Amino acid sequence: MLRVLHVLPSIAPDRGGPSRSVMGLAQAEAHAGASVEFVAAHDIGAVATVSRGGVKLSGGRQFLAPFEIPGIGLAATLWKSIGRADIVHLHSVWNGVISLSEIFCRIRHVPYVLSPRGMLDAHNMERRRSLKKAAYRVLEHGNIAGVAGWHFLDLSEREGCSWLPAAANARNVLIAPNGLDVAAIRGSAERPRASFLSDQTGEINLVFLGRIHPIKGLDLALEAVRTLADSGVRCVLHLIGPDDGCLTNLLDRARTLQIADRVRHLGAIYGEERFSILRNADAVILTSHYECNSVTAAETLAAGGLLIATDTCHMEVARSAGAAVVVPRDRFKVADAVREWVNDSARSGNVRERARGFAQDHLAWPPLAERMIEFYHRVLGHPQCAG
Repeated sequence: MLRVLHVLPSIAPDRGGPSRSVMGLAQAEAHAGASVEFVAAHDIGAVATVSRGGVKLSGGRQFLAPFEIPGIGLAATLWKSIGRADIVHLHSVWNGVISLSEIFCRIRHVPYVLSPRGMLDAHNMERRRSLKKAAYRVLEHGNIAGVAGWHFLDLSEREGCSWLPAAANARNVLIAPNGLDVAAIRGSAERPRASFLSDQTGEINLVFLGRIHPIKGLDLALEAVRTLADSGVRCVLHLIGPDDGCLTNLLDRARTLQIADRVRHLGAIYGEERFSILRNADAVILTSHYECNSVTAAETLAAGGLLIATDTCHMEVARSAGAAVVVPRDRFKVADAVREWVNDSARSGNVRERARGFAQDHLAWPPLAERMIEFYHRVLGHPQCAG
């Protein structure tokens, strides 16, 4: 039985999509027959290890949270868990948990697969460029050179790593998206409409679900709401997610644009009720400066929501299948898309139906987990999976 270890800095839900998607991958791999362990920084009380869906979950606390430096207990758990694994799958870059795991893997001669999850993309490298380049030269160069296999979420992510020879020229590469429990999402999406979604005739409910972070580009969403208001269309933008550094500025901007009454922050919603919200919103809006296979976008597709995204969010595959609406990152283009698609129930209904079909065909966990396990075997050089 293949022994797989997944490592993620944190499973806290406010740390973004990986805290949900990586656990889903681990559980799907366990269901497919692998022996799977998951190590992450978390507080599970007095119990050192718990089980979730057939996955052994271990961890500990971070010593220095801003840089996600592992505490002694977490470091010891990583060392022992890596020693038990045939292959280690690391998720993310630029944090102490992953860097230490890579060092441990190299010391113990355990092959490791890296899912950078957009963090090595040339666009994101520009953020804190000097700090990241220094970290790359001092520490990460050796860690990245030691990667045995690369997992990119889509083709655009791999292309964005072309600056990095170790990733661009790697022989062992798998391109596969985040998966979902599509059936469970569909069932939860059928729940009654959330009370905060207006049923007032002529009022459009736009929903953003995710971290309220500068990279999400929500200033453009505000400008689109203002543009719609100028053309006589009333809509309300519901911001759902934890404040990650820019909520105050966004609300100030809404007041400046005189749309404060049309922007509502509802806090974070992590439960299954979010799927009904994604389905029942008139449109789910995604205007990020950069997205790498957004979990919220995938959940919207599975729930049968109407997703309107800008072309900076890398939704080309879903758009080509008619499952999402993608427009240039421009306030007028976004506003036009909202007005055009929301007001045409036949066309939007067709997109919603195609979205559900796309999720079933491309995002369901079982086939994705099987592909990942085959990839692990290829990385390990097992003859039966070398093709």
